[in-house]
Amino acid sequence: MPGSSSPTRRRQRPPRRGAAWARATTLVPDMAAQVPTVADGGVTGNGLVYTYQLRSGVDWSSSPPRQVTAADFIREFQAFCNPASSRSGT
Repeated sequence: MPGSSSPTRRRQRPPRRGAAWARATTLVPDMAAQVPTVADGGVTGNGLVYTYQLRSGVDWSSSPPRQVTAADFIREFQAFCNPASSRSGT
């Protein structure tokens, strides 16, 4: 509108999402026994809680090797989310 102080906005197209994008963003179980879903009870109906069942036989590459536990994931996730941690990606 003439005389309006609001900026003109151009509508942007969404990014193209081809096969490569689909492969890069598709969840696959690695250390989990399966990808959780609402149908299998691994995701709550509101989508706020995800429950992963760890696959057995996954070991840390420590000496001696030991099995990865849920406590390991909790500790690393908390460290990743801590802005003071070197693991937070900042």
